[in-house]
Amino acid sequence: MPTLRATLLCAALAAVFGAAGAAPKTAFEASCVARLSPALTIQAIESGYQVDNTVSSRVLHNRGAHGHASDLMLGMTAVTSRVEVGVAGSTLQDPSSGRECLAPRIDIELRYLPLQVFVAREFSPFGCPYRAVLEHEMRHVRLYLEHLPAVAALLRAELERRYRGAPLYAASGQGLTLLQEQVDDWLWPMIKTEMHRVELFQAALDTEDEAFHLSGACGGELADNLKARY
Repeated sequence: MPTLRATLLCAALAAVFGAAGAAPKTAFEASCVARLSPALTIQAIESGYQVDNTVSSRVLHNRGAHGHASDLMLGMTAVTSRVEVGVAGSTLQDPSSGRECLAPRIDIELRYLPLQVFVAREFSPFGCPYRAVLEHEMRHVRLYLEHLPAVAALLRAELERRYRGAPLYAASGQGLTLLQEQVDDWLWPMIKTEMHRVELFQAALDTEDEAFHLSGACGGELADNLKARY
């Protein structure tokens, strides 16, 4: 059963966000449109996986988020994620109106530390049960590794939709407050939601049918070794 422990790390934020305008209405707005251009960067970085065959099934069960007291855990995939968001922006000032415009620069880095793939130590790495459990856990690994670039693509599309239309306008000196509202109220909640969405897909792999299939693997050798409840 996979687990997800996400630690969100926000980089230093220094920019000015405001409501994007429509077509330029003043000379200042026309200058903003002509001179400022947003820069949006989203990276998905994964560091592969490591297989561990040294932990007992009962210890894995205690580490898992689900399961019954009488269950024995065959394997588990654990992941730790890091998210960093850096925000900055070039501005133009209009002293006559007390306004400024901003070309936002947003850099997002989504990262998985090496995934930890556990196969219970009761299974010899040379045996059929080990291979059956590892094959199941590798399905979890593939879901994690496919999910990260999918989140990056979604965030890129949302950022393009929100910030590519026009420069952002704010009252001079009010940028930091507006920036914090943008980051706290819109960007971070979306990132957290999308990063955790993968757990719904992971849970779909750990069904009763899949457990029954595993219990019958290798001519029943896997279930006999652990005397699992299937």
